[in-house]
Amino acid sequence: MKIHKTLMSKKNKHSFKLQVGFISIIMSGFVLLFTVQFLNADKIITTSGESIEGKIVYYDSEKVDIEIEYGTMTIRQDQIKQLKFDNPPLWYKAAIAQSQKKYKAAAVLYEQLLTDASTDSQEIAKWKYNHAECLFRLGEEHQALSEFKSIMKTYPETEQALQSEKVLFEKYLWQGNKEKALAALNNIIDKDLSKELSKEQKKVVEQMKVEKQLFEQYLSNLTMFEEITKMERNHKNLRLYDTVIYNCRKIVRSQPKLITALYAQKLIIKCYEKLTEYKKSAQEAVTYVELYEKQLQVPFYETLAETAQEFYDQGSFALVEFFYQTLQGEKQETETADLFRYRLAVCAEETGKSKKAIKQYETLINTTKDESIFNKGLSRMSYLLFEEKKHQELDKLLNQQLVSHPESSLAPQILYLLARSAVEQKKTDVATGYLMQINQKYPNAPNRYIAEMLLERIKSSHN
Repeated sequence: MKIHKTLMSKKNKHSFKLQVGFISIIMSGFVLLFTVQFLNADKIITTSGESIEGKIVYYDSEKVDIEIEYGTMTIRQDQIKQLKFDNPPLWYKAAIAQSQKKYKAAAVLYEQLLTDASTDSQEIAKWKYNHAECLFRLGEEHQALSEFKSIMKTYPETEQALQSEKVLFEKYLWQGNKEKALAALNNIIDKDLSKELSKEQKKVVEQMKVEKQLFEQYLSNLTMFEEITKMERNHKNLRLYDTVIYNCRKIVRSQPKLITALYAQKLIIKCYEKLTEYKKSAQEAVTYVELYEKQLQVPFYETLAETAQEFYDQGSFALVEFFYQTLQGEKQETETADLFRYRLAVCAEETGKSKKAIKQYETLINTTKDESIFNKGLSRMSYLLFEEKKHQELDKLLNQQLVSHPESSLAPQILYLLARSAVEQKKTDVATGYLMQINQKYPNAPNRYIAEMLLERIKSSHN
């Protein structure tokens, strides 16, 4: 082995966090640092120009651990200019794939690591945690949560066990399960700080103490919000929403990096919705997206899409319309673009813009190649035309569909709606013809029995 000597200046001395010792020799007033330069070694080149050789044993988005002859050195990622591996290990390939958001590839590599694992529990816990994160990103939520719980049970003393508990808190909060979220928080906070917890573990515990304080404030304001919504809608009661907005804004401004801030911001949005101040609601939604993007490190486009989905599911259509209009300006796959166009039409319909919605549905069904989107768009447009008593437009649309798509799964539904439209226009003979077609052609159709009931009503009205 070859010995390499470097003069350690005061600047260099503070450049790194040394976890284990080094050899120092006092010579002519200078401190000399001896490190071993391995043959076939890994190498880290720092931003200040130092070259450190040894064996890289850990890598993540924040730090790198490298074993030198006399211990382990931890170097922050922002201090690293270049990494050079003699032979990149499997765990490094997995970490790189994960950092590049190639979650499927990373998950496979972590699975291989865990299958072949013959290392200490700390390393296994890290790999299992990273594997669970990849599964979460791939939508394998149930399996990911199961793995997080496994880490907590099998490796309770590790930093990953605490982080897994934190993930569960966030998941329960996302699901609206306040009791389980609070229990998960308490499990973290109740960790005995007198035990041998690492600096990182203590940091998580202290952070979650602050999170709990904010979470309890949030729950108090959520309860107030729910009570206000049950009150008589008058000026005095509506002003109570301003109190909730004020309190939640304090939470967001005090700790914008904590997950509770996201939910406080969401409550602000809901308050403005209740006040029918949709412009302010949309402005607050932009703040929510920005918080979400920074906290979860999700690109803006993905954040916007996920937020739109969330509020769409909650029926906040006035707000969702704003999101999907913004998303239409982004490049998307055709299938995704069609879904957004469909939801924009739904938003227009649900907010009372029937004419606009009909036009959007019409454009959609004439252009989409997605059968599911086509069927949903046609169905909603048809019922909207029926409700608006635009029977001639409805009849033309549905008859065209029967001719162009005779084998469509929507055929029984189309025939039934045509029959109802004919009844409304007092064309009972025409209606009877449509209903008879359902009985004869589609005996197993879900709407067969209501079609028979309508047919009986028509017959009894003639008697």
